[in-house]
Amino acid sequence: MLSFLTVIPGGVHSVDLAAKGFSLAPLIGIVIAIPTFLALELYTFIGKLLAASIAVAIQLLLTGFLHIDGFADTVDGLASRRCGEEMLKIVKDPRRGSFAIAAVCLDIVLTLAAFYTLISLGREVLPILVAVYSWSYGSIAMHALSLPPEPYPGLGRAFSMAIRSRRSIAELLTILTAITIATSMLSFCVPIVVASMILATAVCSRVIRKRLGFATGDTMGFCYEMSKLVGLVVAASLSRALPFYIIWSR
Repeated sequence: MLSFLTVIPGGVHSVDLAAKGFSLAPLIGIVIAIPTFLALELYTFIGKLLAASIAVAIQLLLTGFLHIDGFADTVDGLASRRCGEEMLKIVKDPRRGSFAIAAVCLDIVLTLAAFYTLISLGREVLPILVAVYSWSYGSIAMHALSLPPEPYPGLGRAFSMAIRSRRSIAELLTILTAITIATSMLSFCVPIVVASMILATAVCSRVIRKRLGFATGDTMGFCYEMSKLVGLVVAASLSRALPFYIIWSR
């Protein structure tokens, strides 16, 4: 599972075997969050902007640009205003349209701005990042679970079918609940951030259901990026209110 969703070698190259571990995907969020946090901690030596830029690069490099690639493909399809098979053809087209390029740039800029803002929280950034990236991977699983699988053989279909068993659903919910409770005890922002990410995933899935009709590997990447972006922006916005929260709580 790790080697399929990140560039980190996991020693497993079987799609079927990786799909069986799809319910454990939120744990990968911890693997992404820790190096990202360490990059942000460099701000005392290299400044906030450069530290935030390195953090953006690290989370993109660790995922091998996999999710943002699916995000770009799906944005092109949605921007075309086509539906069904016509939209699918655009999504599968390897060429990038202007909408995809603009959306990726906006994604990176907002992520950079969010990281830059979150640095002010110090160590409290770590539980927020763990929650955001864990739920980003959770959003992939929830998206795959809420929509029919793609009607053709592919990586997306294998993962969509694997997450539908009761055992997989129970594992997924248990992991997400445990991570949410643990991180909420360390940061007041987490419950609101998680709620916003769940809402973003639901909206994205609804749009994809209406326009395409089923989940694909690309739409999973789209949900990952959208939920991650919403989570980071909400967390950054809440961090600006932290001083007022502390004063009020006293």
